[in-house]
Amino acid sequence: MDKHAPNKVNRFVGLCILRRHTGLFTTFTLRNMVDQVCVQIEYELYSPSIVSIQLLKLERRLDDNLLYLMDAPHSHCTIPFDMVPEPYSRNDPVPVNRERVRLNPPPWMCKWHLHGYQGIDLEHLYSYLSDKDVAKAIEFSKAYKRYDLLDQYLNRVPVPDADYAFKDIFIQHQELLQHQQQQQQSSKNPK
Repeated sequence: MDKHAPNKVNRFVGLCILRRHTGLFTTFTLRNMVDQVCVQIEYELYSPSIVSIQLLKLERRLDDNLLYLMDAPHSHCTIPFDMVPEPYSRNDPVPVNRERVRLNPPPWMCKWHLHGYQGIDLEHLYSYLSDKDVAKAIEFSKAYKRYDLLDQYLNRVPVPDADYAFKDIFIQHQELLQHQQQQQQSSKNPK
């Protein structure tokens, strides 16, 4: 609802580039071109001023956060205001848009190369950076591997190889237990 609009209702169509928070505080940001100007509007999902929300096209992107579209050509976030909703079935899987966006030349709003976005064409992005910055970005992208428990779990030693490796350890552990039992018995029965 918009009290300044002629019918007290204003319609905005845009690409959802960000969704934040949870519960009653959930917000989403829409971005579109209006009269050759990029416009971003953040809405509160449960705001009483929203009359309705209509999904025009259902698709998933490679990243949850599409803020890098602020530094991309405007064609990536231009949606016609008279777009007709595309039909979709709840039983069908959500289609994935695997498009990789080429960013405009720097300066950028953020150091996008350090955040590990999959939807950015990195080869094109690295062409704007020095060799030192590219090396730093590659090192930064692998820094999480140290703490990635799932990656460590998936790359662990297979069970047959582990059994073979731990066979000697098991024998040494049994010998150690026997030795400890002998020490306990000898302390109980002094000569």
